[in-house]
Amino acid sequence: MNGYSELQLGPLDEVRATVALHPGVSLLSLAAGSVGGRPHGVPGHWRRGVAGVIGEDAAALKPLFDPYCSIIPDCLTATATMVEGDVETYLEMLEDLDPATLIRELEAEFGAGAPVHWQPVVDRPRAWLRVYARLMRRLWEDFAPTWHRAGGLLGKERERVGVAAVTGALEAVLTGLNSRFRFGGTSIRLPDQQGRRFDTWAAGS
Repeated sequence: MNGYSELQLGPLDEVRATVALHPGVSLLSLAAGSVGGRPHGVPGHWRRGVAGVIGEDAAALKPLFDPYCSIIPDCLTATATMVEGDVETYLEMLEDLDPATLIRELEAEFGAGAPVHWQPVVDRPRAWLRVYARLMRRLWEDFAPTWHRAGGLLGKERERVGVAAVTGALEAVLTGLNSRFRFGGTSIRLPDQQGRRFDTWAAGS
């Protein structure tokens, strides 16, 4: 499983597909595709704009987008706890995040010795979090108008997936999901240097 992680979905007629709109996740994708060296399909003019907004703070993002390690602590993404669309709560969470929480999550992932690219964060977690939170807020302030203008298109995409889920056409949606992802049989493969397997079907049964 080297080079990708596999998300095992199980029989597609039993998959409950929903579309969640998380601006905070989109901010990370913008940063990854603009200054992080990760292909996220960000248009060229967006990449230049994001790079300009991030500026010298781009150095703070290096731990998140190391070419050999794709792990990002959950507390920095808030995907599990963030209410859909509530980006202000996400930003406030980052600004109030206890450095000890970040250190605990790094230790849970890497054990006692963090990789070299995370060491500057381990050495000065509070200072790093301050820069990271400021960067994410600045990026949102610049990107928010685009996100809001896209509301109609995002709504149509949500409707399209919903219709596919109830009409048995989910395979077509998953096949064309993203050029970086590969769907086959009952699983999705995502680029990932750590290469893990996640069985959502068994977890939900």
